[in-house]
Amino acid sequence: MTQFHSVKEDYAVGLDSLCLRDDNEGMPNKQDIIAYFTSIAGRYDLVNHLLSLNIDRAWRKKLIRLSGVKAGDRVIDICAGTCDILLDFYGHCRECDYVGVDMTQAMLDIAEQKLQRRQAQQDVRLICADAMELPVQDNSFDVATMGFGLRNLEDPAQGLLEMARVLKPGGRALILEFAPAQKTLWGRLYSVYLQTLIPLIGGAVTGSKVAYQHLSSSIQGFFQPARLRAAMENCGFADVQGHALFGKIAYIYVATKK
Repeated sequence: MTQFHSVKEDYAVGLDSLCLRDDNEGMPNKQDIIAYFTSIAGRYDLVNHLLSLNIDRAWRKKLIRLSGVKAGDRVIDICAGTCDILLDFYGHCRECDYVGVDMTQAMLDIAEQKLQRRQAQQDVRLICADAMELPVQDNSFDVATMGFGLRNLEDPAQGLLEMARVLKPGGRALILEFAPAQKTLWGRLYSVYLQTLIPLIGGAVTGSKVAYQHLSSSIQGFFQPARLRAAMENCGFADVQGHALFGKIAYIYVATKK
C-alpha cells in the first residue's frame, strides 16, 4: 500500500491543544456521519436548495471566483458529497483535472449520476475515502476545496493538515463553512431557524430528522471565524482570509499553502 507523508510533525506546535469545536461532547463519530448522509443522499440536493432558497448556488460561484482556477490546474474537492462544487468548477473551466473525495458512497453514487447527465464522468474522478487520510500524493494539487464538511470530521485539524499536504506549495485552499449564530438580532433569528426549521423541513423531506438535528448542533458547536483562521495558520496555511456570506451565517475561507 502506498504510504503518504504525514504533516502532523511539521506543524505539531499548538495542535495538541487545538480544538475546532466549542463543545466536543456528543459529536458523532465517522460511522454516525456516514449513516446520516447515506439516509438522506437521495434528497440531499433538494433539501439544500429548499433550506437555502438557492443561495448556496451563489456561494459556490463566489468560491470558484476566489479560487483563481485556470486551465491546466489540478483541483481536489474534499468532502465532495454529490459534487455540486466540482460540477460548478467544471462548468467554469473544463481544461482542469478534477478529483472528488467523500467517505459516503451513497453520496458519490448520486454524484456519479449527475456527472453522467453533464457528460463529465471522464473528466472528474471520484474516490470514496476519509478526508483525514486522503489517498493522494503530497504536493499534487493547485486548488483544494471543502464545502460544509470540516465540522463533520472527527478531527478537523487533521482534515486541515491533509488539505495542506496534498496542495502544492503556493496552492490555494478554499473552505465554505457555516458559522455559529452571532449574538445579534439576526443571529437569534438564525439560531431559531437552525434549531427548529432545519430539522422540521429536512426531516419531512428526507425522513431523517436526526440527520438535520446533527446539522444544527454541528453548526452551533463549531468555532468562530477568527479561531478557524488561526487553526488554518497552525496547519500550514498563510494569508488566510474569511469572506462573510449572508449576514455572517457562513464564510468562505481562502488561504495559500506555505
